[in-house]
Amino acid sequence: MNILIHLSNSSLQFKSDFFLPIDVEDHLLRQEPSNYLYLNNREEYYTSLISESLDLTDYKDVKSIVIDKNLGGSGWVRAINLAGHIRCSTYTNCNLSNVPIILTDASDLYLEDPSIKESSVINFFHTEGFYFRRHDQIFTVVSDKITGVSQPAINNELRKLKGGSFNGINLKTPNDNRHQSTNEWGAMRLASNFGLLDSIQFNYPKHLYFKYISKLLVEISNKTTDSSLCGLFNNVLLIDDNADNGWQELISLILSCNVDKRISTSEVLAWQNITPEKFCNYDLIFLDLYLDKGKVDSTSSIRTLKFIKSKFPQIPVIIFTASDKAWNLDLILESGADAMYVKESPIYFRDQEYSVRNYNDFKETIQFISEKYKILKPYWSAIQHILSDNHFNTIENSPKRIKARIVERFKMFYGLLKKGYEQWEYDKATFYYSDYELAFITLWSILNEIQEAYYEKDDRTPLTLFDQDLNPIQKHPGETVSITPIPGFNWIIKNQSEYFLKHEFVFEGFSDHDGTPKTRRNARGREYFKLTSAGVECALEYNSKVSPFYRNGSTSNRQTFHKELSNQIAFLILNKNTLKSSAKKDSYLVNLKELTEVRNHLYLTHGETSEVYFRQTEEDKRSSGASNITPDRDIKKLFELIEFLLTGKEAEITF
Repeated sequence: MNILIHLSNSSLQFKSDFFLPIDVEDHLLRQEPSNYLYLNNREEYYTSLISESLDLTDYKDVKSIVIDKNLGGSGWVRAINLAGHIRCSTYTNCNLSNVPIILTDASDLYLEDPSIKESSVINFFHTEGFYFRRHDQIFTVVSDKITGVSQPAINNELRKLKGGSFNGINLKTPNDNRHQSTNEWGAMRLASNFGLLDSIQFNYPKHLYFKYISKLLVEISNKTTDSSLCGLFNNVLLIDDNADNGWQELISLILSCNVDKRISTSEVLAWQNITPEKFCNYDLIFLDLYLDKGKVDSTSSIRTLKFIKSKFPQIPVIIFTASDKAWNLDLILESGADAMYVKESPIYFRDQEYSVRNYNDFKETIQFISEKYKILKPYWSAIQHILSDNHFNTIENSPKRIKARIVERFKMFYGLLKKGYEQWEYDKATFYYSDYELAFITLWSILNEIQEAYYEKDDRTPLTLFDQDLNPIQKHPGETVSITPIPGFNWIIKNQSEYFLKHEFVFEGFSDHDGTPKTRRNARGREYFKLTSAGVECALEYNSKVSPFYRNGSTSNRQTFHKELSNQIAFLILNKNTLKSSAKKDSYLVNLKELTEVRNHLYLTHGETSEVYFRQTEEDKRSSGASNITPDRDIKKLFELIEFLLTGKEAEITF
């Protein structure tokens, strides 16, 4: 039996004993407004519909398929495309995809017919398994030259014809919507490389090109499931108009986690304008570069990207795109994206090496983002806890803008920490700098803000000094201006009585005549007493050999001891009411001493005079590992110390 596909109004003359006629007129009248192909490519919809209707057990013994040219399309286009669909379809109830396919017309074939070139199959009539025969060559009855028995002419033809396979077909890349084809094929190809093709439930579009490359993909599909990305994230958001075209399902399988979706600009804008906090539910966001279906316009996506990264910099955003234009990468990185993944285009379907590189690029991108934000997210969360803490919010912000300056430095620190993950090895090796070291120094600068916030530096309190007869003197000559010393002569912890620093002052000299202090005159001719320092006492002792190195005591023999920032911070740990009762006080003091040594050996530190320091260049330090600041060691210790100082809480950064 041979199948004959035709229209009932054609002029074909044939014997139904030799052919099983299939009139496709009803198929061509069918309407399905919800079908993607019906809406976007009506011709593909009809040829796919006809080819899929042939998967019947009644056709398991069919020897050939004959397709009449006159199927209501443009010349040969519909007949050739239908033949391509049949060859590329996967039939489970019969074997029609491998039998000879004969295209027929009343007249001889004219190979220069423009409609042949318009069809999707290139060199159709030079491909094994596809043939042309005139009506009289297959529909007439002829007598066998030897036996004289009458038989259909097609039987003689079938002795000469061979079946075919989809591998012999050469197809044009579809021109109707390459962007959409890439979105669909990219998901299938990635699923294949992850060994998940059989797990995907989504039914991909059935246009001819997609049928062909999908069938090819099944033959080369990797059947081993790759679970290397499972468990890296817990809750993922996919913002993509193709989320329902297999991507949501695929990402969920690859990452083995929940994946929510937003598929339109209006849905995303509703979150941005009304409930932006919903973005915080996710630890990874995939954002399609061209979010509005059918429009190659990144405006909406870039606006969404900038909004997310400005409000929630702790959430990684990976741009999904079907475009590999270099300027797109520049644009998205400038807008705050963490990475871009280019979906594999079907034009590379024969290039297995390219596909493997694309697959590895996806894996490396996800793994890098996971490692990066495993560190960054805890730091951002800790910063937010500090900024919302009651103790922190009591810090003065007027007229000295100390709190605002600390907030700025936290942002600078976080940005530099982020840059540390993005820094090229070339920069480190060639220019001898590290963004991690810059992050450490920026974080260290917050200690200076802390000492300014916590100490009352008494430079206005009048002094009571005594003349040689022990008569108290509190004002300069003329009894008009109180005697005050140089600024900062006493440092006292705010709202407490413990002093860190005391200056003692005496008059510069006394008159031999009456024992009163000697005076001077300023440029305006005003007479005043001249004071001089009698000594500086710091209420802290330091012993570099005995842990925890710092203790309350008195140091007066080192004139610069009180100027060292580490000593100012140590005194606060030992004496500030919100800090001194901590069970980890000694641990913080030990870390302070170690961190001070790290800070003093960084290339950005000025004033180092040790002999060892000048015997090494920055290149030497890096090659020897002497300079190796990392977020999970020195930076972590310093941040935890600062969080303790600002909140009084013994918090720990956990990754």
